[in-house]
Amino acid sequence: MEKRILLVEDEEVLRANLKEILELNDFEVVEFSNGEDALSFLLKNSVDLIISDLMMPRMDGHDFLRKIKADPYLEKTPFILLSAKIEVQDKDLSMELGADLYLTKPIKTYDLIKSIQSIL
Repeated sequence: MEKRILLVEDEEVLRANLKEILELNDFEVVEFSNGEDALSFLLKNSVDLIISDLMMPRMDGHDFLRKIKADPYLEKTPFILLSAKIEVQDKDLSMELGADLYLTKPIKTYDLIKSIQSIL
């Protein structure tokens, strides 16, 4: 059975590329351009893993992660944050908030798939 991944990325081209990579590796992908819409989806649907961008409009990745970890039905869902930010404090905050991994962009396909497989 395919694992379902929720992909939240505001950059359309990057989101499409990531979705294609994930689908080519036999993952089912549900995609959103912002955390608010993704959160609404999660209130009615389950996923095996969440991959979210950090810098997004309306709700950034840290706020999205906070809401996931505060919900008793969602808190155990593995969460990967993707970001172009390489500052240590961003990674540290992400991990303190409960992210399973913090990966920096651009990310190599091999590294992304191996990271996902290690979590799942």
